[in-house]
Amino acid sequence: MFALVKKLRRLSYTFCIPPLEVLVQRQLEEAERELLSAENAYDHAAATVEMFHERCERLRRQLTHIQESGKNQAK
Repeated sequence: MFALVKKLRRLSYTFCIPPLEVLVQRQLEEAERELLSAENAYDHAAATVEMFHERCERLRRQLTHIQESGKNQAK
């Protein structure tokens, strides 16, 4: 009986549990997907920050122009 259980256990390991290489490969693929997702999120955030800085610079120029126009009209 014990030998039968031992054989069944060995068979279940053989057929149900993938080899270590497969498990490692799956984890590696998942880590690569997570890294790609993080890189995409970083790129999106960096682009958003860049757009914010460009908008701030445009608004500063507009404000300077308005202030200069106001000074010229006051003269």
